Amino acid sequence: GLDINLAGCANLMSLPPGMRVKGSLHLNGCRTLTALPEGLKVNGHLFLDGCSGLTRMPSDIEVGGNLYLRRCPGLGPLPTGYMGGGRVFS
Repeated sequence: GLDINLAGCANLMSLPPGMRVKGSLHLNGCRTLTALPEGLKVNGHLFLDGCSGLTRMPSDIEVGGNLYLRRCPGLGPLPTGYMGGGRVFS
């Protein structure tokens, strides 16, 4: 499909700015990822469960499906005006 699965990539530090994903983006358990790139657009679901190093979401993030943020203790509130196409699970 059009999904990108990087779940469990223990050494993943960053993703490219302006990244576009036509399907879903799986980043579950990427503990060294501290921030998502500006301009990230995911047409499907965005899975961030267990991204314990994540501290920031870009203000212009777009997610067409659900946003999964369970076990992300360092992450504050979602950006003002966040418009996701689905539900947020935190």
